[in-house]
Amino acid sequence: MLAILLAHAVAALLAPACVRVLGRNAFLVLAAVPAASLGWVVANWGRDRNVHVDWVPAIGMDVDLRFDALAAIMSALVLGIGALVLAYCARYFTSDEPRLGVFAAEMVAFAGAMFGLVVSDNALLLYVFWEITSVLSFLLVAHKAERAAARRAATMALLVTTAGGLAMLAGIVIMGITAQTYQLSHLIAHPPTGLLTDIAVVLILIGALSKSAVVPLHFWLPGAMAAPTPVSAYLHAAAMVKAGVYLVARLAPAFADAPPWRGMVLGLGLASMLLAGYRALRVTDLKLILAFGTVSQLGFLMVLVGIGSHDAALAGMAMLVAHALFKAALFLTAGVVEHATGTRDIRKLAGLARRAPHLAVIAALAAASMAALPPLLGFVGKESAFATLLEPGTPIPQADRMALLAGVVAGSALTVAYSARFLWGAFADKNFRNVEGVLVPSKAVKRYRAPGLLLTAVPGLLAAAGLAAGACAQWTGSRLEPYARTLPGGQLHLALWHGAGWPPALTALVIAGGGAIFALRRHFEDIPYRPLLGNADRGYDAAVRALDRLSTWLTGSIQRGSLPLNQAILLVTFVLLPMASLLVWGAQNWPDAAVFRWDSPLEPTLGVIMVAAAIGATVMRNRLASVLLIGITGYGCGLIFALYGAPDLALTQLLVETLTLVIFVLVLRKMPAEIDDAGAAGLKLPRALLGLAVGATVAGLGGVAMSSRSAGSISRLMPVAAHDDAHGGNVVNVLLVDIRGWDTLGETAVLVVAATGVASLMFRHRRFGSAPRVADAPTQPDIPAVPDQVNWLPAGHLLHPRHRSMVLEVTTRLVFPTIMVLSVYFFFSGHNAPGGGFAGGLTAGLGLVLRYLAGGRYELGEAAPVDAGQVLGIGLLCTIGTAVGSLLLGAPPLSSAVLTAHLPVLGAIHFNTAMVFDLGVYLIVVGLVLDVLRSLGARLDSIAERGGLLSGELPIVARPTAEASG
Repeated sequence: MLAILLAHAVAALLAPACVRVLGRNAFLVLAAVPAASLGWVVANWGRDRNVHVDWVPAIGMDVDLRFDALAAIMSALVLGIGALVLAYCARYFTSDEPRLGVFAAEMVAFAGAMFGLVVSDNALLLYVFWEITSVLSFLLVAHKAERAAARRAATMALLVTTAGGLAMLAGIVIMGITAQTYQLSHLIAHPPTGLLTDIAVVLILIGALSKSAVVPLHFWLPGAMAAPTPVSAYLHAAAMVKAGVYLVARLAPAFADAPPWRGMVLGLGLASMLLAGYRALRVTDLKLILAFGTVSQLGFLMVLVGIGSHDAALAGMAMLVAHALFKAALFLTAGVVEHATGTRDIRKLAGLARRAPHLAVIAALAAASMAALPPLLGFVGKESAFATLLEPGTPIPQADRMALLAGVVAGSALTVAYSARFLWGAFADKNFRNVEGVLVPSKAVKRYRAPGLLLTAVPGLLAAAGLAAGACAQWTGSRLEPYARTLPGGQLHLALWHGAGWPPALTALVIAGGGAIFALRRHFEDIPYRPLLGNADRGYDAAVRALDRLSTWLTGSIQRGSLPLNQAILLVTFVLLPMASLLVWGAQNWPDAAVFRWDSPLEPTLGVIMVAAAIGATVMRNRLASVLLIGITGYGCGLIFALYGAPDLALTQLLVETLTLVIFVLVLRKMPAEIDDAGAAGLKLPRALLGLAVGATVAGLGGVAMSSRSAGSISRLMPVAAHDDAHGGNVVNVLLVDIRGWDTLGETAVLVVAATGVASLMFRHRRFGSAPRVADAPTQPDIPAVPDQVNWLPAGHLLHPRHRSMVLEVTTRLVFPTIMVLSVYFFFSGHNAPGGGFAGGLTAGLGLVLRYLAGGRYELGEAAPVDAGQVLGIGLLCTIGTAVGSLLLGAPPLSSAVLTAHLPVLGAIHFNTAMVFDLGVYLIVVGLVLDVLRSLGARLDSIAERGGLLSGELPIVARPTAEASG
């Protein structure tokens, strides 16, 4: 199973390159991946297989995969139909289709994500795949992103399904905490009970119902028909919308008797079947007819799998397979019709059956299965459903069972009607006549172009599969019954004919009723449509508008463009909420009078200096002086770390403080030197009081945290864990790259986002690559060169003489190599001595800062002729690759190992795999510094040069000409 997931991931990564090389024929190559995976599913059908890989065992999030009867059924549909749809794409699209490579990657990735979803035995892992399918669905629906309808439909689908997914996540967490496990097989075998369990069931069902487009969360599915037809056939008929049905079927053996279960699943499922069936009679787009029909059929499936009995589950599985086959075939047929005629509007289609009889036969076969006509699989499933609802042993009260049966019969009649309407709308002659009164094709059909063999072979194969599965009903039932046997009961077996009785009579009634509704379709179309429960689309639009208004009001209230106001709101919130909570609930944990003071007189001395600097920063008017005073407080904090025996923290604090000061200086050089506080003179005291309150809050929280300790500190265990498990002597660095590697991974991602944000503020349209080099500098003939001047830096001669500092250039020339060597030393020594990737990256960054300050932006380009964005990307790839690599090797993510190699001269060389992660941190920090220097330094310099002056002086950069130097 892991191999199947990995194969789909690799295929998705290679798909764009395949499409560039092979064009649309690449889809045939990519289809081999799900097809081969289907072979594994068939070979292992009937066998239970389990895979367990530790991931985050502390929170119960492990990679648990389970291949059982239900997973086999869903996997066969996902992989089999996925392979056929990919083959269909090879002739549906042209090779010059925009973004075709990305589309192919998304389709293959979706197949892999759906397979991961149905074989997940861990509820948290299932949720991960659940949301991946939502994101990929959004991307696939928005393939034609230039169309407003596609963008709106994709956004609607994403908002609805992810909102339901968040509710489901809350339910999963509640369920997992209640049952003390997230393993689905254990939850089903030993289901918890109680109020919390009922709440969890409701939340999980909200996610399932939203994913399967059940009323009232159904409206996103018809809108998603803006997607290309292969997406509709795969995601919105055979795969994604089945995820909710699958989840209900998975949980039914354990929770079908839970109080909220049947009311939600059966009630809303039946409502979907009836309302969407009626809507399918009123639309004129072929795909919309099928979309509303899909909502109706999904409601029917929810009813069957939600009852919670053997017979209902067997009927539900039969209908699940039948629906995937006939609905995918019909969607693909609609795609062929649109491909060949240029329209899907049934009002513009007439006489197509005469031009494409083979296509009409395929559509008729699939529509007959949808209408439950014998001998197709849809008929077998529908008859079994009638038999189940007529069976007194079904775990539903008789009155409810009869009401449910009546609703299913009515909904089935509507299904027959819209099935006939689809066929009639797409292929019938209708009443298009010429002046002589002879029936003729419509204009769209006259433009008909015969589709290729593959375009008709794929829907034909799906329709034929529905016929074969129905004709061999007993064989089909034997493959579906293992799942049904997980539920109570067990009298029903699939068969094409069970003998005379109520089920055949109800089938005849359904066919007759559906035929009558189709015959009276004109009357249904003329009836004004007034939704009883309101228009779902308008409700969605109203909700989005309300959220927009709320966000606008909230943003306008607290985000007024004033940085002091924004900061004040954050700090006031930080002071009030924690302190109020402590005063109400945590008074018993306030530190007692025996508060530890200090070990050395240096500590209060540093404290007095830091307090004085803080007060000075509050009253100082000069911006640069204020920044320097704030820096004193930071350096003082670093010295305190050093006094307490934390050299790593001290080193990092000092490096970060230095780099922060440089960034402040880069920004402040474009601002007035003095602070104009004429309008804010009265705010100094409130700001000072707020600062004191924040400091008191931090000290109070720290004291309470120390006083609340009820067990021994885990810090005493860290040295042993660092040495024995991570093979390192520096506890701080081991924490960063191994024990708490997830935190570091998240923080590095934040650094990448911050660098991108800074760059986007300066480069509004695109990044400008690396900083410019000496060869890119313009010639300035009006600036004379200094005769016999020694250039200590490659770009030093490009600075105007009044901006050059020979002392700084010489110092930079001498110190920069030492700084870079020190940076490399910190990187390599960090696992066993003070340093590490973060400290090494900061040191290298300071070296680059020194080069920039001494020689300007061209000197920065000579020092680091690389694109900062690429450095950031490579660094992030190293950190993520470490996590994925250890997982693929069967170890927990971000776990480290020591590799030893014996070399002839050097002897034993030990390599810790955590160094790769640390390398990623190193590169991200260097990339961040480069991006900041390029954005706030080099970019501002270039803007000033284009303006001609910098602060009223001559341009900074001046390349002397040959005449001037001669």
